[in-house]
Order: sequence, then C-alpha cells, then structure tokens
Amino acid sequence: MTKLVFHLGAPSPSFEQLTFSLRKNGFLLSEHDALVRRPTQYRSVIDNALMAQSLGQFSDEDRVNLLRKLTMSKPDQRVLLSNGSLLDEPAHIFRDGEFYGRAAEATTDLRTLLPDTDMEFMLTVQNPVTMVSDLMSGMRFTTREQFMNGVPFEAVRWSDVVSKIRKVNSYSDITVWAYEETPVMWPAILRHVAQLPSTVELEGDLDLVAPLIGEFPATRLKQYLAKQTSLSTAARLEIIEGFLGRFFDPDVAEQEIDLDGIDPDAVETITAAYEADIERIKSMDGVKVISAF
Repeated sequence: MTKLVFHLGAPSPSFEQLTFSLRKNGFLLSEHDALVRRPTQYRSVIDNALMAQSLGQFSDEDRVNLLRKLTMSKPDQRVLLSNGSLLDEPAHIFRDGEFYGRAAEATTDLRTLLPDTDMEFMLTVQNPVTMVSDLMSGMRFTTREQFMNGVPFEAVRWSDVVSKIRKVNSYSDITVWAYEETPVMWPAILRHVAQLPSTVELEGDLDLVAPLIGEFPATRLKQYLAKQTSLSTAARLEIIEGFLGRFFDPDVAEQEIDLDGIDPDAVETITAAYEADIERIKSMDGVKVISAF
C-alpha cells in the first residue's frame, strides 16, 4: 500500500537535511520499498495541485496523475515529501495573530488532494526564541512584533499546532521531534522516517553531530559505529552521546539571539515553557515523539 509521508516543518536551519541524509541511501531504501524524492521534483507539483483544487479545477484524472508523479508510478511504497511551507510560508506562520493557524486547513487540503491514499505527518518543533531569531535573520521584518503579528511568546504552543493537525487527521500517524535533539536522535529519526530496523547501517547518521565534534572525532565515531553490528537505537544513542560529551565544541553550537525585548531571563522562561509543551505533546493519543528523554 502506498503511503505519503509529509515532513511539514518547522523551517529550522536543518530542515532540508532529512532529505539530504536519506537520499544518500537510495538503493538501500528501494530495497525496503521507501522512496525519498528530490524537492524540485514534487514541490511545485503539489503547490499547483493545491491551487487547482482551491479553484475547483482538480479532477479525478488529475488525482491519478498527481499520485503517479509523486510515486514515480511505483505503487506500494513509502514516499517522503518534505516541505517547510506546507503548513504556511515561513514569513506568515503568525498569520492573523495565531501561530500556524492554518495547520488544520493545510493538512485537510493535502488529504483532500488524494483522499484514498494513506498519509502520515511529521513535524520538527523548535524553541520559539531560536526559531524566531533564525527566521528573522533571513527576512526583512524590522521588528519582532511585526514578524510575530502581535503574538506573545507565551502564546506560542506547538502542542496547539499538533492538536489541530490531529483533530482533522485522526486516522493518520503523526510523529514529532525537537530540533534541539536532532544531532543525537538523527539515526533514530532517519530509521523511523524510512521505517527501517534500528540495526540497518545508513549513510548520513552523523550529518548533524559531526560539525559539533570536529572532523577527526567524527571519523573515529563513524569507524567505531561501523565495527558495531546489530546496534539497538539505545546503544547507538549512548555511543553518540559519549562522543558529544567528550568532543563537543560549544563555539560551533553557540547561537546569538538578538531579539528586541528578549533578555536572558525571558529566554529561560520561554525555554521552560517550550519544554513543558513538548511534555504535553508526548501525552497526546496517536502522536509519537522521538526523544532521548
């Protein structure tokens, strides 16, 4: 049975890495009936289909053609489709004074495109402070107030976004992971997305942790992991954490936050609220959270 796996966001700095890392393993994935498409091969196709649907100009024949394009005419596959703008454009995530207010509508529109095709949704959540700082650095908004459309940080709740998606997609699997944990959890994330056993060796396991520990330690870690056969997810995690604890370079990971009205005390308060919000997501029925904690 064909399943379309939509990686929806958030538009974190490493968002595209999921596609890059998995595509290093194209042949292996094909052996497990998984397919990771190049973004240029499908993003405009989906955008055009959504536009045609909104105009009432999307026929049953169009649906057949769309599925054929997304799956490359190969049925019974798990197909990853990643786009950080599917829930909303990054510049408009606070549209109408609500954080990802279109989450329910956007995922409903996706499901309506191919109502007879199984779908799964995946979401990377990120600390609101670093997320806003990252996004504003590449945009022309003059103030945080302008970008956030008046939404205070205390109103930014990822659990609300997940709840909206879950409410209109009760039969779809939903998976969430935190951007801050991705370097350590990357091997588990890659295997979960592709539905591969934890013992399968993948290229790209260390794509996020390598920059944090340096080239030589990263090479040693890769060689060490290659010698360990049949590693469980927990064992792999423990090894990576050990190398991070020994070789982590704080200068590489340090992020400067320059947001008007946000001081260190505010960052600490917002971060605590974000961590509590992740715990709320973990308690949601039908939602899987990939986490080390």
